[in-house]
Amino acid sequence: MKAKEINRISLALNLVLAAICAGVLHHHRAASPSARVMLLSPPPAESADSNPQSNRTVAKESFDQAKPQSWIEVLRNQNVPEKIIARLAMADFEDRWQNRQAAAQDAYNRGDIDSDALAATEREHDVEEERDLRVKLGEEAFRRWDQARLFEQFNLHNVSLTPGESDSLYELAAGLRQRLRDVEKDRQENQIDQATYNSLQAKAQSDFEGQLRTLLGDDRYSTLRGVNPTVGDLRRSLRGVNLDNQQFATLVQAQEQWDTGRAQLEQQLVETGNTNLQQQIDALEAQHDQTFANILGTNGLASYEKQQDSRYLEMQKNAGRWGLDNASIDYVYDTIQTFEKADAEYQNKLRDLKGSGLDADSENLQRPWQNYENEMAEYVRTNLTQSQYQALTQNRILPFVGQ
Repeated sequence: MKAKEINRISLALNLVLAAICAGVLHHHRAASPSARVMLLSPPPAESADSNPQSNRTVAKESFDQAKPQSWIEVLRNQNVPEKIIARLAMADFEDRWQNRQAAAQDAYNRGDIDSDALAATEREHDVEEERDLRVKLGEEAFRRWDQARLFEQFNLHNVSLTPGESDSLYELAAGLRQRLRDVEKDRQENQIDQATYNSLQAKAQSDFEGQLRTLLGDDRYSTLRGVNPTVGDLRRSLRGVNLDNQQFATLVQAQEQWDTGRAQLEQQLVETGNTNLQQQIDALEAQHDQTFANILGTNGLASYEKQQDSRYLEMQKNAGRWGLDNASIDYVYDTIQTFEKADAEYQNKLRDLKGSGLDADSENLQRPWQNYENEMAEYVRTNLTQSQYQALTQNRILPFVGQ
């Protein structure tokens, strides 16, 4: 959420809270004038049969009743809906989080922390928010709020769920969220590479979809999921390309086969280390690309692949900020493609050497590739301005060791 939007919502909700609390205080003040009169009157004399212990008990109970209530308890006592209370609690958290984020940014600007530490702070936002709301709202109220939020991704309008199925669906969705967070954390901390990240992410999603289908059955699963997400992704990527229904359906099928097959093969590669699986991945990719090229043409396929590459999209989005124009973006992207094609060929050769029993990790084999990486980095550096090159390297656009 953008900072301005957060502040706007926070201010509005806090004004609501202030108005409600003011109404509560006014109600209590107007309802208890006799209490003020009693305090001004002299205390009655103790009777002979008064019980000191009983007086102490009453005094203690009065003191307990006088303990200040949290603002959440006050609102609940006034029958304010839980949804509004949750929004107010979120706004309260965002106010405090903005201060923490600003402090981290200041530390980064001073050089006290690096970009990884700054990114780690940003990554902690959702986890910290959930922990804060769990404490404020209580476990049951938090679960209701969190369930409603997670269920927004599903098309539940025409699906009937039993209470047990709702609980199971929530557990599945929360479990997927945690798996994806763990994978993202490992990637940010450089515990895994991009290929492994993609594989683990796809595996987590695939496992979830399978469990979801088992829970609901085919009919309710299809209704719950609504429109196939691949359809929306392809339509956005191919906006402006004239395709008939049959052509588009063929591309959807090819994309689904590629996504599913690649995820399964990459996961097997990670788990078994069987390098022969890479050949199957390459063949599957070639089949996918050929199907797209037959329908879109070579230029159309190239344009589509650009729209699938997060680095190209990132350069387009930040072109003005990084000082890039269309020519420099295309130059950098083409250079990246050249490098990654060479990298794939090099990795294939290493796999062949390992299959022959040779030490593919020896320095004699690794040094030429390291030299090539450094040369590519220098090639890009000399064809860009210093500020352009610095922006690309700081944002990890270039896959070169020398960046």
